[in-house]
Amino acid sequence: MEPKNSFKSQELQHRLSSKHDFIRYFEEIRKYLSNSLKFYCSVQYYLPPSSMLTKDFLRQVLTEEKRLLKVGCVRRVNMPRYDELSVKNLFPKFANDPEFMSLMPDRLPKGKTVDREYFFNCLNTVRPDYVKDMVDHANNLRFKAGQKNNEMDEIKVSDHWWDELNSMPFISRK
Repeated sequence: MEPKNSFKSQELQHRLSSKHDFIRYFEEIRKYLSNSLKFYCSVQYYLPPSSMLTKDFLRQVLTEEKRLLKVGCVRRVNMPRYDELSVKNLFPKFANDPEFMSLMPDRLPKGKTVDREYFFNCLNTVRPDYVKDMVDHANNLRFKAGQKNNEMDEIKVSDHWWDELNSMPFISRK
């Protein structure tokens, strides 16, 4: 998509001189709803953490190659910290989803991965049914595995030995 307005880099740099200014602008921007009443409405955007926010991603947002969600539209989720629900395992599965990838930076600083909270909040906003099914499946696997382990913790004793063990009082020293 072609940008509607073109600014010289000096003009934009004069308005927003640092990454912090971009973050403040996107999080605290105000819009007029009515010029006659001077009524303001807050239009805040959900931004990735500053460690993920690169100049390339900001450039793509400003040219509408990438997009930001409005804070009010974000469906936040608190994901369990299971290995199978890690960003490292799930990110490649969504690399071909254009709607989801429009919210993610193409490149990250060296040694950085996508922020867990940002990743799952965006995923839950775009694909809420998938996230719910994924968490339910992971919980079912974990809780069923726990039930099987309870059976392995039991010791089977014959009636004869049970009577023998209980016939004499014994108190462990521990």
